[in-house]
Amino acid sequence: NVGVINLWDLRRGHLIADLVNKGHVGAIHSLKFRSNWFHIISGGVDHNVIVWDIRKTSKLADLPIHKGLITGIELMDNDMTLVTSSYDGNVIVSECDSWKQLKKFESIDKIMDISCHEHDIISVGWAGDVKLYSI
Repeated sequence: NVGVINLWDLRRGHLIADLVNKGHVGAIHSLKFRSNWFHIISGGVDHNVIVWDIRKTSKLADLPIHKGLITGIELMDNDMTLVTSSYDGNVIVSECDSWKQLKKFESIDKIMDISCHEHDIISVGWAGDVKLYSI
């Protein structure tokens, strides 16, 4: 099914959580676990970033911060900072828990992926350009 997140316990071979028809419209393109293992952050073709509480199998936050397919989700600063990228050409930095947008880096090119290290973000665009942002 499109837009479905299934969490499996591979050791026991059974479904732990099923997040069906509760969030994304269309395919999910990016996923990231928070290190507490209680939250998943997903990004889809519907332009939305959703934070899930997998214990309650419900949405914790819905972040309509992009205007294009979500291509990357990263966490920084011990999971206190969320970084997302999109076909809209933006890399957006948000504070976890309040989900307030802190910074927005704009590009004219679609962002294909991001990677983070300490206080730096690297992005790669559709045309192959690589950019380094510092926060």
